[in-house]
Amino acid sequence: EKGRGSVYFDVKAFEAAKGILNKYGKLATNSARSDEVFFERENPNSVDDDVRSRKQQKRDPRDFVLWKSRINEGEDLCWNSPWGKGRPGWHIECSAMIDYTMEQLDNYDLQIHAGGIDLKFPHHTNEIAQAEAYRSSDLDSENNSGEWIPHWVHTGHLHIDGLKMSKSLKNFITIRDILNPNGGEEVGEEEEHHKQISALVSPADDFRLWCLGLSGSYRGPATYSKSRLNEAKVTREKLLRFLIDGEQWLSKEKSLESPSSTTELDACAFSGSEEHHLVQKAIECKTRCEMALRGLNSDAHNGAFDFDGSSYLSALIELSVAGNKYIANNTNTVKRSMIYNAVYPVEEALSVMRKCLSIVGFSEKTTRTGLSSFEGNMSRNIEGGEDAVIEELHHFRSKIRDSALDFLRCAKEDRNSDEAAIEFTKSILAQCDELRDKYLPSIGVQLFDGDAATKWRYCIPRTEVPLVSEKSSLMSKSANNNIIAAEESNYFQTGHYSGAFSSFTPNGFPTHNADGSEISKRLEKKLKKKLDGFLKKQK
Repeated sequence: EKGRGSVYFDVKAFEAAKGILNKYGKLATNSARSDEVFFERENPNSVDDDVRSRKQQKRDPRDFVLWKSRINEGEDLCWNSPWGKGRPGWHIECSAMIDYTMEQLDNYDLQIHAGGIDLKFPHHTNEIAQAEAYRSSDLDSENNSGEWIPHWVHTGHLHIDGLKMSKSLKNFITIRDILNPNGGEEVGEEEEHHKQISALVSPADDFRLWCLGLSGSYRGPATYSKSRLNEAKVTREKLLRFLIDGEQWLSKEKSLESPSSTTELDACAFSGSEEHHLVQKAIECKTRCEMALRGLNSDAHNGAFDFDGSSYLSALIELSVAGNKYIANNTNTVKRSMIYNAVYPVEEALSVMRKCLSIVGFSEKTTRTGLSSFEGNMSRNIEGGEDAVIEELHHFRSKIRDSALDFLRCAKEDRNSDEAAIEFTKSILAQCDELRDKYLPSIGVQLFDGDAATKWRYCIPRTEVPLVSEKSSLMSKSANNNIIAAEESNYFQTGHYSGAFSSFTPNGFPTHNADGSEISKRLEKKLKKKLDGFLKKQK
């Protein structure tokens, strides 16, 4: 009625209307299944005038406001309308913006609507109801059923330091901080100007990998921390290791091949069991990744089709492990000349790896790592490029290290050796070790001593882990207990247990399996034993 109060959406009228494809509450059937549930949400003893007024105007507890009238004259946020001064309801804002956008994009409809799990009901439920009621009033053709958006995705909450990340709590981290290659550390302007970031470094791809397979199901909660992103960085390096080593191995093998070994006619006939195994691994990886995208890795017979990022990542890791094993077993061996199709399995595995990484959004810093065409613009001022510099450095260090070791061996046999010379020689060896373990890894180079087939290789630059100082180790007992408590609450929601359980106690202990069934007494006992062991190590 004009000029009188708020305007509400009539849920019962919506349910009774003909031609409506979806009834109210299709996203949250348990929450919206009956009037009684809604009555329970209302506090009968409430003395709030606004709440009492809403109850009196509703015909059904499920009704929600489309236009909220101004109750207090002091409210500044209001507009004039046929129903008096007020403002749009919370739910109608999103529906109006989406429909306006779809009208601007002629011949295109929005197919996916996403949001946090807490918005599933009542916000998204009410969005659907009002939008489909609006659309059903003007059905242009038989194909227009009035359905608004066909697909809905709801994600779990992101936690940090044991609490839900939110703007109000100011416990959030910015995208700029996540994408900072220095890990959020401040770097001087002069140092930043001269420092070139390694082509392998990509905080964005580290974060993508964490979201894909290390943070648990997208439907459940995820806990952010620097240590978890470091875990993603290490995992991504395993994939890059195969992309780099694989391309280098191919380059060397192809340079040694005879012209006759490149013919396709006899290629498959001369493949060995190792070649066959790697090709099968590549096919298996491609199939598993496709199934994970389609949700076919879930319990299909129960209708539980859902994206499985953890399985997707596991398939990639297994392929990289198989590829590196193949390369290690087939380097500098005589039998390479006996197998025409030696390089094909590695080519196929690398191709599958790059395609699967590209599909889920990894950047070229990951998907094209190891390709000469991607790295061809590097080190143009040095003859031979970066490789030549590292080779010379490795050769120089090896000579010094070998000379120092020879001197110590002789000094061990000669009791009259100069102690000062011995100590000086030991310091030289210490510097060689520091170069290998600290300085070179910090710029993305990994050295190997001894008789290893690989003398050096590129790696993602690693920052040195600082030693715990005596002062920092004397943290207060209460602060230490808080850290342990935070880790305990997330222990069964990350890492090896990620996605294994669906419900937890307030302390983070699992109560239900991923399929919704209660955990058995036997499993409960086993999990408690695991947790006790973890807490002992933490303390």
